[in-house]
Parts: sequence; C-alpha cells; structure tokens
Amino acid sequence: MQQLEPITRDLAAVRSSLEQLAVKQEQMAQAVPSFESVQQLEPITRDLAAVRSSLEQLTVKQEQMAQNIATLQAVVEQDIRLKMSSPLPSQAVPLPPRKPQQPAAQSSRHPQHNP
Repeated sequence: MQQLEPITRDLAAVRSSLEQLAVKQEQMAQAVPSFESVQQLEPITRDLAAVRSSLEQLTVKQEQMAQNIATLQAVVEQDIRLKMSSPLPSQAVPLPPRKPQQPAAQSSRHPQHNP
C-alpha cells in the first residue's frame, strides 16, 4: 500500500491540474468574442473612430483659435503702447465757428408807408 501512496498523490495532482485546465479553457472560451458580439461591436468601433477624428479636428481648430487670440492680443497691446506713447491732444476744446448775425427782420407792427 505504501507503494500506491505516491501514485495516488500523483493522480490527485494530475486530477487537480486537469480541473484547473478545464476552468482555464472555459474562461478562455468566454473571453474569445463570438461572431455575434463582434458584429455588435463593429458600429461602436466605427462611432469611436468618428469621435476620435472629430476630436482631432477640434484640437486643430482650438490650436488655431489660440494662435489667433495670441496674435490679436499682441496687436491690441502694441496699439495701446503706441497710443500711450503719442503726445496727448491739447485740453482746449475748439469752439464751433460763430454764425454771422443776420439783420433784424422788419416787424409787422410798423408797416412802412409807401407814397
């Protein structure tokens, strides 16, 4: 009987290994996508590719906008510096030109007598 003990232990180890192998095989079978699941994933994959493309386009446009804003800020800052360095106009406000006085109109109370 003592001679059978090592064989029994070996058989138990082999049986345990086979059970573990069967579990691993089942897990792998579940991990491999079926044809139907692949078909269901195709539209999602296309949608994700479209989203990625849109995101890349938005990124490019955002970079362009950032460059445009930086350019505009530089122009505005330069304009402000130029305006601040130029001499200030005189504080006197020019008056509008005077209108010439018109001769007084004859009033209707004193009619002229014509002979």
